[in-house]
This record gives sequence, structure tokens and C-alpha cells, in this order.
Amino acid sequence: MTENRVDVIVSGAGPNGLMLACELALAGVRPVVLERLPAPSDEPKANGMVGQVIRQLDMRGLYRRFTGSDDPPKPLYEWIFSGMPVRFFGMADNPMYALMMQQPRLVRLLSERAHELGVDVRWGHELIGVKTRSDGVAVTASAPECTYVLDSTYLVGADGGRSTVRKRLAVPFAGETNEDITMLLADVRVDGLDHDYGHGWMLDGQTFFGFTPLAGALLLLLVKDGALKLDFNDEIVKGACVTYDGAIVNARAKELVEAASK
Repeated sequence: MTENRVDVIVSGAGPNGLMLACELALAGVRPVVLERLPAPSDEPKANGMVGQVIRQLDMRGLYRRFTGSDDPPKPLYEWIFSGMPVRFFGMADNPMYALMMQQPRLVRLLSERAHELGVDVRWGHELIGVKTRSDGVAVTASAPECTYVLDSTYLVGADGGRSTVRKRLAVPFAGETNEDITMLLADVRVDGLDHDYGHGWMLDGQTFFGFTPLAGALLLLLVKDGALKLDFNDEIVKGACVTYDGAIVNARAKELVEAASK
């Protein structure tokens, strides 16, 4: 084993971990990011960002870079929380912003940004052990070629809902999972819809079928109460489309809905 001293260790090279690492680098702090995956994943996960992070991206000059638009971010007049629409129209300082984007693309862009700032992002390096002290923490990491220890004052767990950091520190994660609600998520091309707006329909009172435009990418298909999760390269999602008024989905899109309802 070899030992190293760093300012901050960030576990997880997802959007949160990479954005934090970039902010630390801008402040003159030297972070190391550990990520068990060998490279950014192409798996569709989240479909965008909501809230004040959009303003932060704009302040850092990243909003235009990520969207390809010269226009500044604009607040939303309505958003849905826990199935309830909340209207923000008329607020003097509307805080609700959103940027819909594929998570794989977001991670790649933030990874590029981290590289430009000199952040040490270690793909294929997995956090496997944590020892806390009164003055910091020692982290054991497993890499393809060796196992080593990093010594730091701070450790940040940005490694998702199944966080290894949380489990190693025995931090509880209160809550429960509702197995009655499932979701199918895929990135697809859709013809005949305005890319400036989202579109959605309730098909049978329980199943929601919708499309969300993604910045600089394809459109996203979301089916609630579905039991499947497709890879965005899956043949079944290619060519799925709806009519302009949304009244009819084509055969391929119907396959998706039928598969998700089983």
C-alpha cells in the first residue's frame, strides 16, 4: 500500500461529486474524486436539474456551454412536487429554474470541466474502507493495479442512494420504497413535437406517458407504473413517435406502453 495526503476526498463522480470538485478547485482546494466505474456511464438516470443549481451554472459560465444557447436561464411558472402543481407566476424573484439534460451527457461535460480545472478524477478507483479520526479520515481505495490509502481532513459521500460512505459510517437512511410505482426511462427520437416544451398524457388514469426535451440531445420517454428500464440504445425505443396533437402513438411507442404495463 502507498499513502497520500489530499485536501478533500469525494466519493462518486456523478453530477454532484464532479460539480463539488470543480467548486473546490475554483476555491484553491485540492480534491481527489474516487469513482468505482471505469468511465462515465451511458445508462439513462436523471433527466435534468431543478432549482438554484441552474443559476450556479450560469454564474460559472457553464449554462451556455451546456445548452448551446446565448440566452440566459429563465424561471419556470409552474412545477410539480409530489404530484401537486405549484405555480410561481407573479413572484418577484422566482426561484424555480430547470435544465433538462441526459445525465450521461451532464457527467461527461462536468468531467471535462473538472479536467480543465486540474481535478484528480480517478475512474475505476473504488472506496472500500473508511477510518475516522478526530482530525480527519483515512480512506482505503481499490484500483485495478493496487490498493492504497488516502489521508484527508474531509470525506464527501456523493455516491448515490446506496452510498458506500454512508454505510461505512453507519449513517441511517430513513424512509421506505413504494413497490407499487415503477418507471420506464429511455432516450428516444420523436417526430412531430415542439422541442421547446414537454408533452404528457394520462393513458388509463394510472399510466402516464410523456416526453421531455433534453438540452443538446434527444428526447426522453417516461412511462409511470412501468416495470421495465431500457437502455437508450435498445432497438425497441428507436423510431418511437406520436402525432403532433399527441392523440395517437405509433406502433413502436405502443409497444413501450404495453411492455411497461405488464
